[in-house]
Amino acid sequence: MGISLFLSIEDQYESLRRVNTIPMMNLISHQIEEQVINHQISTDFFAGFQRFSNFPEQLRRYSRLGSVCRRVYVLGVPDCEPANISGIEFVELAPSSSLAQEWFLLVNTPTFWATLVAREVPEKDLVTNSRQFDAVWSYDVEVVERIALLLSQLMERPYHPIRERDYAQQNFHISEMNSCIVDQLEEINTLSQRRWSRMQTLQAFSAISTQRLLQFLQAAAQV
Repeated sequence: MGISLFLSIEDQYESLRRVNTIPMMNLISHQIEEQVINHQISTDFFAGFQRFSNFPEQLRRYSRLGSVCRRVYVLGVPDCEPANISGIEFVELAPSSSLAQEWFLLVNTPTFWATLVAREVPEKDLVTNSRQFDAVWSYDVEVVERIALLLSQLMERPYHPIRERDYAQQNFHISEMNSCIVDQLEEINTLSQRRWSRMQTLQAFSAISTQRLLQFLQAAAQV
């Protein structure tokens, strides 16, 4: 089974755990990625995609990451031939590997550090019927350094802990990310309200569609 990032922290940092849907996982992941891209943070960036066939949807974003970072490492089961992208190295996982069940990101620099580590759960979201992930999303130094250490072991590379960190710059990044996430959640909420309103209208039409034509038209006008 090998190393499991999620199992290594699930009990120690249980208070940080949340079950997230794929849209929420994408929202968090994109914010971390965008922070690196927008601020041109040169670092080794790690991303677990479970399998390489999940990667093409993020091709454009990761092409930008590859041009900014020292190196981007994409880990997954090689169920397809990955694209050849400058700055990106694809790391193959065995299908039986614990990491093949996990979605994760890591950025660890003196000015910005964050990680998202998640493991897929059997239960699907009741609303969307899509996959869900038990996830830890954290800016905590101890969590980030633990994940960084485990990934260095996986990659068979020496681990160099960061001795000095710029907490003022980190707070700036966190504030900026949180602001973007709030804005996007508000947009999602507005869209959901519109969809709900449309659904209610369709249900109202459906309820009166069996009435006589004249009554139907009168009721439809009221709706």
